[in-house]
Amino acid sequence: MATWCSASTNNLKGNSLYFLGHLVAGHRNLCIYDIQEQSMEIVQVHDQEDMEIVRTPPYWINVPPC
Repeated sequence: MATWCSASTNNLKGNSLYFLGHLVAGHRNLCIYDIQEQSMEIVQVHDQEDMEIVRTPPYWINVPPC
């Protein structure tokens, strides 16, 4: 799934991509890729290993510009 939003309004880093890494493998890490610095930060979202991951087919959400 992909969309865009205002970084400052949502307390996010600007010029960055946020995605879940290795979701198929069951990892629960949030990856933050800084486009300008070309660097990756990996954040552990939670440590509950027994939590079930629900997978759905990918889809697009069209968000009108603000």
